[in-house]
Amino acid sequence: MNMAEIGQDSQRAMELIVISSLTVLSFVVVSAGLMMGVTILLAHLFYIPIVLEAYWFRRKVPLFALSVGIIYILLVAGFGSTTLVILTAGGRAVLFVAISVLVSYLSGHLHDEEHRFSCLVDSVSDPLIWMTAGGTVAYVNEAYCTLTGTTHEAITGKSYIPLFFSNGATGMEEFLSSLSPAHPTGMIESVIATGEGDEHVIQWNVHTHYKRDGTISGSITIGRDITALRKTETALTENVETLKAVFSNARECLIIGTCDKNGMPDRIWDVNRYGCAIFGYSLAEMQSHRVKGLFPDSLSYLSTAMEAGQVGITDGHIEVRARGKDGARFPVEVAVSSYEMHGETRFVLAMRDITAWVTAQKTLTESERRFHDFADFLPLPAFEVEYDGGIMFRNLTADTLFGYGEVDWMEGLAIFALIPSGEQPEMREMFQVCLVKDTILSSEFSCVRQDGSQFPAMIYCRRMMEKGIVTGLRVLVADLTEQRGVEQALNRSETMYRTVFENTGTGMFLLNADGTIVNTNRTGADLAGYPLGTLISGNLSFADLVTGDDRIGFRENAVQMFAGAVPPRTLPSVGLVDAGGMVHDTSITLSFIPDSYQLAVSITDETGKNQSERLIAVSNGIIQLIIYEDDTTHLLSAACAEFGRLDQYYVVSISLCMDNELNVSGVSSMAFLETNAAFISTSPAPSEAIASKMVSYSPWTVGDVEAGTAEEIDVFVLPMVAGDQVEGVLSVYIRSSATVTEQELTTLQALANDIAYGIQSRCLEEEKVEALSQIERNMEDLSILNDHIRNPLQVILGLAENGDEAHCDIMAAQVQEIDSIVRRLDQRCLESEKIRDFLRKHYHFESKDK
Repeated sequence: MNMAEIGQDSQRAMELIVISSLTVLSFVVVSAGLMMGVTILLAHLFYIPIVLEAYWFRRKVPLFALSVGIIYILLVAGFGSTTLVILTAGGRAVLFVAISVLVSYLSGHLHDEEHRFSCLVDSVSDPLIWMTAGGTVAYVNEAYCTLTGTTHEAITGKSYIPLFFSNGATGMEEFLSSLSPAHPTGMIESVIATGEGDEHVIQWNVHTHYKRDGTISGSITIGRDITALRKTETALTENVETLKAVFSNARECLIIGTCDKNGMPDRIWDVNRYGCAIFGYSLAEMQSHRVKGLFPDSLSYLSTAMEAGQVGITDGHIEVRARGKDGARFPVEVAVSSYEMHGETRFVLAMRDITAWVTAQKTLTESERRFHDFADFLPLPAFEVEYDGGIMFRNLTADTLFGYGEVDWMEGLAIFALIPSGEQPEMREMFQVCLVKDTILSSEFSCVRQDGSQFPAMIYCRRMMEKGIVTGLRVLVADLTEQRGVEQALNRSETMYRTVFENTGTGMFLLNADGTIVNTNRTGADLAGYPLGTLISGNLSFADLVTGDDRIGFRENAVQMFAGAVPPRTLPSVGLVDAGGMVHDTSITLSFIPDSYQLAVSITDETGKNQSERLIAVSNGIIQLIIYEDDTTHLLSAACAEFGRLDQYYVVSISLCMDNELNVSGVSSMAFLETNAAFISTSPAPSEAIASKMVSYSPWTVGDVEAGTAEEIDVFVLPMVAGDQVEGVLSVYIRSSATVTEQELTTLQALANDIAYGIQSRCLEEEKVEALSQIERNMEDLSILNDHIRNPLQVILGLAENGDEAHCDIMAAQVQEIDSIVRRLDQRCLESEKIRDFLRKHYHFESKDK
């Protein structure tokens, strides 16, 4: 139950108490009067509670009055009154009912009028407050309660200062004192924050009522929400200021004026600053002129444009010539319109100086002419095409290349008709990508002439942009017929050069004048041991690959080559250091490449040949030891000494089998004593070689890992086989950067077997014959090996004869030199007097002199 209902209940209870009290009091007084003989006069007391009950409760049936009348009649009759008195009492009871009905009717009618008045006032959306002269609130409507956030009961009948008086009672008194009977109405504004947090501007109209003595009897205040009005006024003010700013600062000439009776622009009222600047007049001077003075040659055009714009034929824009203060005429673009105000026709003229635009248009026209002339001058066909391939422009070269005439192009020939149908999807895809991306795309297509002949062409395209909008594509067609012929010839030449360069069998290097490497083939890169990228990076000079002893001589010869002082030259013995630090015995041929200022270096690695020669010499020496050395210990020691004559990257050790263990008998390099002992004792490779009687391979690490000097080497373990018995192993240590050929391993295996036979022959005298036979077979193997060496030499000589004549003589001389060395080895082997005497004595072998 809300506060209003509680107030109504309390008021109703109070009314019932008053009526009940008055009724009881009236009956007491009337009863006392009857007891004293007064029967008529005191009955008038009943009118008071009856009138109050009828006024307050407004019942259609006067039950209360009827009840009071009946009780009154019974009371009169109870006191033994006469018949006249009882009849008089009955008439008075009827009067009670009549008065009750009349008062109830008048009270209901009054209440209805009050309700209608209250509904009328409450239905008004504007807040209303009625105050007495003492500042007491007599009435407020719902709009005021809603606005102030209060209720009727909270302020009705109480002293209240309206919320629009921000400074309290003092402000209210000051405001009321400003009013008078002659001017009883005043106005005041206030800003009110609603429950939603919005601020509203309320305008209050206060109307005071005065007594005859001039004092205030009360006041009625009506409020009106003028927030929207204030916002509209503010916006209107801002719009007016904005319009003034736009008008004043517009970059176009704006003129406002009136039209004459014929509707033609006449007098000028206002002009913005830009308009004054264009014409060279001040504002006062412009207002003194007429439009005809500014456009002496074009006034009729302005009137026509204004009429055409009114009926919607054009937008009212025309190009005319205006006249400035100095009398000079200049081109302008004018837009003119009219409007009616107060029965008068007025005009608005917007003008822009287009002198620069006209100049640019002339420049553009000239540029387009020059573009067309330049496009026709291009040796390549040029096109401008639409999205669907329609040709908007072509140059004269297109007619010449494709063979089409003007009539063919005018019939709507599309760009896609210039290529075969099978390639059209690819071209459409390229066009679609080009329309999306601002880039130049190109691709090779086959183009078709009018006569049906085709030719290869490279087609370039790029999108055309105008004001940020893609309008089409520009296409260039480059005929590749001649280029393809040149490319094919160039490819054949490059292929031949590359084949020769990569497959000569020797290392080839191209050097700049500063010694940096331009290019090298696979053989050269493998020989140097560096990656190709490192060699040609420019950070490595070829002289850095040459040993210090040979570097000065190589540079002197290279300088002479670049100076053109000497023909191609061969340096027969040059040490080349690879990436692993291994020195290769090479033969280098230098030749200057004309018109390139580059030097060609051809390198032949003779390390293997020299090693083979040393190995053959070692083999002969060991065979001599096997034949003539009787002591096994001296034989093994001398054999290790002979092995020490091999290349520095080869280390050989001999280990004999004794009591199922390997004992080291000798090492060709004293630096490998510890390495050899560790390998023999820990590596499974020697045991595998003995068990399988075959060569065993195992990598091995030498040096200190923690110190960073560790290096991995290759170890080949060759079993020393004599018959079916393994006498020991021959361990060959080779650095990983060095190479060992199959023939070298075969020779080393033969030597290992020879040593085994020599050891066995000295241990077992009865096996001498078999040992000597084995030596003879080994000599035959050596001869076969020499023959194997000669066979590749014959192939090399044959290839040299079919190659470059400049290198043929050099290679032939080298082949003859190798053959001479092998022949001398054969002669030294067969013509040894001691071997001949031994064979003649024991085997009756007669050697023939050659």
